Amino acid sequence: MRLLPRRGRGRPPHPDVLTPAEWRVLEHVRDGRSNAEIAERLGLSLHT
Repeated sequence: MRLLPRRGRGRPPHPDVLTPAEWRVLEHVRDGRSNAEIAERLGLSLHT
């Protein structure tokens, strides 16, 4: 199943391309950080 990309501000034109913010999150996931750690490091709410 392939999901259609959401149309919204800051979304790349192709659904397989990540935004800079998504790349930052992915780097933290790759490094083994938890959601709470990622949120804290990026200055976000855990529920954002």
